[in-house]
Amino acid sequence: MKLDWWVKYILGLSVLMVALTFFSYYKTTLNHYIGKAVVTPEQYTEIMSNGIEKGLGNQYKYNIVTINEEGIVTFEYDFYSGESYDYLTSKERSILDMPLIYSIKRLFASGGGSFWVVLLVGIVWVVFYYYLTVKKGKLFKLLAKIKHWLERESDKRIEEVKNAIVTTDVSYIKPQGNGIVGVRSWKVDKKGTLVSIYTGTKWDGKELKSDKKPDKDGVKGVYAYRLGANLHMTATVLGIVELDGNYEYHAEGVVRAEHCKIIGFFMSKGLERTARFISNKYSVPVLLANDSEIAYMDWLYSEQGQKALQHNYELLKEK
Repeated sequence: MKLDWWVKYILGLSVLMVALTFFSYYKTTLNHYIGKAVVTPEQYTEIMSNGIEKGLGNQYKYNIVTINEEGIVTFEYDFYSGESYDYLTSKERSILDMPLIYSIKRLFASGGGSFWVVLLVGIVWVVFYYYLTVKKGKLFKLLAKIKHWLERESDKRIEEVKNAIVTTDVSYIKPQGNGIVGVRSWKVDKKGTLVSIYTGTKWDGKELKSDKKPDKDGVKGVYAYRLGANLHMTATVLGIVELDGNYEYHAEGVVRAEHCKIIGFFMSKGLERTARFISNKYSVPVLLANDSEIAYMDWLYSEQGQKALQHNYELLKEK
C-alpha cells in the first residue's frame, strides 16, 4: 500500500516522539549533584579527588567553598559523578539532560513552544523525505561530489600522488612509437596493480614483454585489440597500448605481440581515486568519461585517435 507524504510525516513524527519518551526513562549511572551543604574537610577532600576531578563536566566555576570563623565548610556544588555521596543533594541524570533537549524543554516552557518544535521537526522531516524520494539521484550525486572532493584533498597531501594526470582532455594520450596502437583491459587488485583479465599476469610496470615470440599457429604474446575493433570488455580499466617487436594479427581484431607498452588509461568518472593512483604508479595519463568505453571512443574520434588509426593502416598494408 502506497502512503501519502503527510501520512509518512505523521508516522515519522510519532516514532520520534515515542523514541524520545522511551529515552527519557533511560537513566545513566551518573548522578547530577546540585545544591548547598555543610561538609567536613575530609568529605570535601573526597569529593575533590573522586567526584569533580573524575566526574563528567568538571564545572569548577559552579563549585564554591566557603569557611567561616568557626571552621565550618560550606560547599555550593553543581557537578556530575559516578560516585555516591549521601551527604549531598543529587539529581539523577538522564539522556534528556543533553543541551539540545534542554533547549527544546525551554521552548515547551515558553508560550507556544510545542507548536514551534513540531513545526521545526516537520520541516526537517519533509526536506529529508523529499531528497530521499523525489530528488534521490541529486542527493547521491551531491554526496559523491563531496566524497570525491575530500579524496582529492586527501591525495594532495600525499607527495607521490601529486604527479598523477587525471583529465578529460583527449590530447594527453599520444602514441609515440612505431608499433601497432591497440586497446586492452585490466582489472586492479587490492594493491592497485594491473592484472590481465584472462591470464592473471600482473603488470608491475607500464611495459610487458612476452617470454616467447608470437607465431601464426601459437598463443604466445601480449594481447590487445586493434583500434576500431568491436569491444566486449567489462573490466575496470581500459588502456591504449603500443605493440612492437614480432606480432601476429587475428581475424577477430586481436593482436599478439612480443612487447607491449601502456600509453594511457580510460576510466569511469566514479573511479577518480583509483585513476589517480594508477596514473601515478604507471606514469601515464588517465582519461575520464561517464564510463571507460565512452572515454575510449572520445579519444578514438579525436585527432590523436585518427592519427593512430592511419598509422595502423599503413603497418597493415606493409604486412
